[in-house]
Amino acid sequence: MVGKHLLVYDVDWWAMGQKARIIKGFHPKLVILSQKKLKELVKQSGPNRINESYDMISTLGLGLTKTLLKWQVRVDSTQVGGYNYLANNIHTYREWKDEILLDQNFVNTVLKRVNRIGVVNPKLTKLIKELHPKADVHFLPQFVDTDHFKPDNKNRKGRKKKFVIGWVGNKGRKGKNFETLYKPIVKAFENDSNVRFKVTSKETLIPSEQMPNFYNSLDLLLVTSNNEGLPNPAVEATGCGVPVLSTNVGVVKTLAGEKAKSLVLDSHNPNDFIKKIRLLKNNPQFMNELKVEARENALNNWSVEKTKDKWLYGLFGIK
Repeated sequence: MVGKHLLVYDVDWWAMGQKARIIKGFHPKLVILSQKKLKELVKQSGPNRINESYDMISTLGLGLTKTLLKWQVRVDSTQVGGYNYLANNIHTYREWKDEILLDQNFVNTVLKRVNRIGVVNPKLTKLIKELHPKADVHFLPQFVDTDHFKPDNKNRKGRKKKFVIGWVGNKGRKGKNFETLYKPIVKAFENDSNVRFKVTSKETLIPSEQMPNFYNSLDLLLVTSNNEGLPNPAVEATGCGVPVLSTNVGVVKTLAGEKAKSLVLDSHNPNDFIKKIRLLKNNPQFMNELKVEARENALNNWSVEKTKDKWLYGLFGIK
């Protein structure tokens, strides 16, 4: 019999809050709380009341795990969504070639206090198993809400002569390579009136319910990071049938269909990306094939329906 479970996320308006609400949809006995709301409850009732009220307490990130343990709230399971907190070289660590410099103190004092761990990409799953061999560690294939993130051909009309390339993320984070990779790519096409670039970041935040419109205005999404857990924009764009040109980070290569794997580069050299963009721009038939493949791949492998059982078991132990 499934007991009462608690899942803690960071904030309502960001990706974790959206993920928590989707998980609650297929886990009826799950209570979801933001970090702020849980903090209020701990102040009102104390950590023991929280600990006694739930059979399982889970978090959607290692930072949250650290915070809950500091509040003396136990953590039975956690999602590991990236290299934050684990890597001392988080901003420079290139997933496809570099050695990770571990924060061993964090591993010992936080990670090893959790015995059930769900991890969002295969490489990171292997690392967590090595760091915490006694834990029950599972790869959690990231789901995409394919009813929300879906192609909208109406949004794509009226721009047939433009090749539109998008970028999503925090421009201020060094590891996203906005200045060193994205901007040189833009500069290479500054005299090409048929290529247009669009950016959404924390400074120009688009609400989640409007993000499908953003993706559907693109021909191609760029991911320029040194390392990622997923990243979320690649998963969402795939749901919308938008190909992703990316550094070899996170789950991007696992997410990609056979044709799209050629868009995942073991490089952060702008010239490699520029060459690939020119190739894609001049091959509309291949672009159409990539778009069809992306949507079909999302439906067949990455939808909520296809992945929910792995999440229920990996994070909560529900078979």
